[in-house]
Amino acid sequence: MERQKNGTWVKIAVMVLLTAFFVVFVAATLNFSMKVFTYNYNGPVEIADGKYTGPAIGVDFTIKRKGKYVVSAKWWPEEEPGYITGLQIKNGDEVISWMTGNMVNAEFVPKEFEPGKYRAEFVILTDDKAYRDFVADYDGGYETSGDVFEGYRDGVFDVTYSLQVEMSRSHQTITFLAGCTVYGLLMGLLIFSLCYKGSRPEYDERQKLVIGNGYKYAFYTLFALMLIYSLLSYSGMSDFMSPAIFCEAAIIVGVAVFAIYTTVYDGYFAVNVMSGRMTGIFTVLFLLLLAASVINIVKGHIYAKGRFEIGVIFVLLTVVVGILLTLFFVKRKTATGEEEE
Repeated sequence: MERQKNGTWVKIAVMVLLTAFFVVFVAATLNFSMKVFTYNYNGPVEIADGKYTGPAIGVDFTIKRKGKYVVSAKWWPEEEPGYITGLQIKNGDEVISWMTGNMVNAEFVPKEFEPGKYRAEFVILTDDKAYRDFVADYDGGYETSGDVFEGYRDGVFDVTYSLQVEMSRSHQTITFLAGCTVYGLLMGLLIFSLCYKGSRPEYDERQKLVIGNGYKYAFYTLFALMLIYSLLSYSGMSDFMSPAIFCEAAIIVGVAVFAIYTTVYDGYFAVNVMSGRMTGIFTVLFLLLLAASVINIVKGHIYAKGRFEIGVIFVLLTVVVGILLTLFFVKRKTATGEEEE
């Protein structure tokens, strides 16, 4: 019996340490330097006699890790400038990405970058010929719509150029999913070993029925969520959350439906489940997840740029574990009250 107790506390200690390491892993993943660099130029741009003779506006940067990167650029002054700006990302003499516009707030599609030195440069185009020569140099030529920008004029224009290069979040998502999978499998095995005294769980007929209904309702929930998201995708209304994050959230909601239903109707995984241990374990998990949620909220990883970020998963997990923990307390209190009677 003493050996069994010691084994139980060892497993609980391992679960606490595993969760602590997982929280650190998540924090490190979210704080991983996705941004290669950020460049801002704020100053006057003077056009005189149809020409710009000011200093070059640009920056050199280094890509240390091969992968897909997103380049975001913005120049959106209050007063429309009398010229067009061209942005080009160069690897040596080769231009690998570019964009133009009088006023711009956009980002490139994620593009593969090899490790090396690059240069981002803003080119001031002061007439239509300069503009057409600029765009004709790329992608084997470029045909304009035929419209001519009529706003070319001399003057001094206060413009802020902003440029940001960051790694595509698909890399972060893959790393995060791999970590979550390993953590979930290990925690599942540990919880399973704590819940059962024997190597083979035993169910009575009522529990089998409750567990079967729990799987059914969980499947219906997951099916409904996936159907709703697919319909929103077809209608172009699914930008509020990426497919990867939505799938994770849907799985968590489905598991929550199963766990809450089987807990409410006493459909435990085995007749010898240890409610005290489960309450203790889920209390620790709840506190760690709550800490992770607070960190994500403070760092702004819940909702940004009009869509939910990966941090919302921790908030969802915290809510689910909190509900289960409340049910465990209620069940224990009810069972204690019945025993006293």
